Amino acid sequence: MINFIKGQVDRVGDGYLVIECGDIGYEVFCSTSTISRNSARGVTAKLYTYLSVREDGITLFGFDSDEEKRFFLQLIGVSGVGCKLAITIMSGAALKDLQLSIMTGDIKSLSKIKGVGKKTAERIVVELKDKLSGVSDAMYENVTMVSEGGDFNLAVEGLVSLGFSKSEAASAVMSAEKNGANDVQKLIAEALRLLGSR
Repeated sequence: MINFIKGQVDRVGDGYLVIECGDIGYEVFCSTSTISRNSARGVTAKLYTYLSVREDGITLFGFDSDEEKRFFLQLIGVSGVGCKLAITIMSGAALKDLQLSIMTGDIKSLSKIKGVGKKTAERIVVELKDKLSGVSDAMYENVTMVSEGGDFNLAVEGLVSLGFSKSEAASAVMSAEKNGANDVQKLIAEALRLLGSR
């Protein structure tokens, strides 16, 4: 098994990087975020890898971090999610956003990713929600640290007092902000509406 590859970026293709390592060019399929962070030709890149061996070919997938690789492995463990769909999913949103969507059962957000239908999104949530439970509080802290102003935090705390988990409340308030809610009362009202529709 190839754990990682470290070498110079020789070429950037459609959905892959060619990494030159020991006079060999490895074609490594990656998410769009991994490609964008390693897109400069000649830069040294270290990618954690997963080697997929199938009847129709051998494919190498690469990730910026071991955490991304572990999430990829969790995704391909879900019934109906193959390696290419997993990379597409990881290209559809930031890793923390994907994890938060799964933790909070946000089927709607997951279904918006190209190639992911409602049934696939539901399977991902059902099969991975418990496996990601250890990261929910840390995600909530990250969300509140980067949020603007105190309205966000007050709205989250209001929902928590109503019995929702911190991660569930944070996800709903983020969605409420995107829908145009701009003060504590409106954020809570819109978040409750969203939570009720799930």
